[in-house]
Amino acid sequence: MKKYEWLPFSALLILAAFLGGILAVSLFEQCIAASEKERATFDTIEVRVLKVVDKEGKTRAWLGMEEGDPLFVMQTASGKPRMALGAGPDGAGLALIGTFKKEKSPISIVGDDAKVIWKAP
Repeated sequence: MKKYEWLPFSALLILAAFLGGILAVSLFEQCIAASEKERATFDTIEVRVLKVVDKEGKTRAWLGMEEGDPLFVMQTASGKPRMALGAGPDGAGLALIGTFKKEKSPISIVGDDAKVIWKAP
């Protein structure tokens, strides 16, 4: 075949590739736009226990019901609880468990300007 006999075939091939690219972009663009528009929004989510896990899948914090009362617990990677906040019919409780940097677990109240207002111990 001569050089000029390939010209129509080459032009047709380039045109098909161009049209295929336009079609692919328009299809993917519609899928992305559809997923963004159809994003689910919930007013209420009901669960018995909500867990927060680390990269290894170990539970580091959970919020749930314990003996009929709400409880929020934060724990170490080994599963030891270090902070618990609960509320019951007789009142609320906050527990800071263990030591922090070889001292008793501190309690601090911090203002909007990040300055410590009150601290114990």
